[in-house]
Order: sequence, then structure tokens, then C-alpha cells
Amino acid sequence: MHPLVTISPDESDSPKTAARRIRELPAVAAFLALQFWVSTEIAYFLWVACFPLWFAGAMPLLQAKDRGWQPLHRPAGTRAATLQRRDLEPASLQVARKVAWGGWLALLAVTLWAFATRSESWAFAWTLIFPLMGGGWLAWGAYFGRMATLEPEPIDVSASPELAQGYADFRNFKLWGWFTLSVLAMLAFSTTSLLLALDGSGLMTTAIWIGAGGGSMVGVLGGAFGVRADLYRTRLNRLYQDLSENRA
Repeated sequence: MHPLVTISPDESDSPKTAARRIRELPAVAAFLALQFWVSTEIAYFLWVACFPLWFAGAMPLLQAKDRGWQPLHRPAGTRAATLQRRDLEPASLQVARKVAWGGWLALLAVTLWAFATRSESWAFAWTLIFPLMGGGWLAWGAYFGRMATLEPEPIDVSASPELAQGYADFRNFKLWGWFTLSVLAMLAFSTTSLLLALDGSGLMTTAIWIGAGGGSMVGVLGGAFGVRADLYRTRLNRLYQDLSENRA
């Protein structure tokens, strides 16, 4: 549905942009009709049409409609930048990260103890890979959060406090977002293995629901996090361009 919503005309469109949007609508409508009404195996593979529709159709239209979606760096007479470290985590996040690692170690220790003391649980010993994957998620969350803070942050020549604060808030949003997703994934993986270690036969259904439900929740929240980050980035880009033009 995202491409269809994206390319629908609205009152702020120029005549040229609105005409292009209208030309795109039949293709998207046909794609959706096939998705809903074609009852053959090939219908399951129609999702790949999302990518050409998005990159060839929706993105150019978004950039034509809203300057915030346009590329961030464009040739300019004067450029400015702030000289500060951007990869430092807030103290509250450092504490939260230590608590998360402590929780992961505790879950891992209890899981290993359960497997060691319950011989009947060894049938599920292969699930020990789950808490290891949970630890991997915590590490990946820290890595990707740190990398996200290194995203370019162009500043206007007057070094607007509003823009600088916006970048700082965006960095915190990305750090906390990656941390939250990594903790949720760790809990889903580690809890699944722990339940199977405690009583693999009796808690099998519960473990499956937690693993599948937790994984699905992380996927949905990850998508929401990505969309929110894009909108955040677009707003900052728009503000940067407005400030740069006002100072030109």
C-alpha cells in the first residue's frame, strides 16, 4: 500500500507532478489487483514489484513534492560543519546497555543450568544457539546505533541552534531505537531457549509463541523505526535547506 499512498495526488501538487502521479496509478492498481485476486503461486512473488515502483516511481515523486526528500548534499558556495564528537552515547543509554548485557548473561546462565540439571532437556540443546543470537543482537544494535550517529549532518553558515539541536535529538532517537530493537530481539531468542530448557515438552507451545511473536514484533517495530527515521531526516533536511536559502 505504501507506493499507492505515496503517489496519490493531493492539493499541493504542481500540474506536472499531479499528471505524473495519475499516470502511475494504473500500474499500482493493477499490481494490487493481482495481489488480491490472482489465486496462483505466482501471486506470492509479486512483492518484488514494490522495488521498481518505489525507486522508479514513488521516490522521484516524493522528491518533486517535498524538498526534504531530495539528496542532502548539493553544490553550494559556502559549506559549514560543527566540530564535535557525534559517536558518544548518553549516560542513560550506557547504563541501560550494561543492564541489558547483565540480563542476557543471567538468562544464559539459567538456561545453561537448566540444560545441565535436566537430562530430558538435552533434546532441545540445539536451541542454545538462540541466546547466543540474542547476544549477537545486542552487539549488532550497539554497532549499528554507533554507525547511525556518523550520518552526515550539514549545518547552515549561521550554525542554527535549532538545526544543531535537531541533529542531537535525531542521534539519540537512532541510538535508543537500535538499542530497543536489539533488547527485544535478545529477550525473544533467550526466553525461547530458556523455556525449552526448563520444560521442553510442556512449554513448547509457549516458547513457539514467544519466539514467533517476539520476532514478528521486532520486525514490525523495525519497520516503524525506519519510517520514523526517514521522516525525521526529511524534516531536518528541509530545515537545513530553508536556513541555507534564507542566509544566501
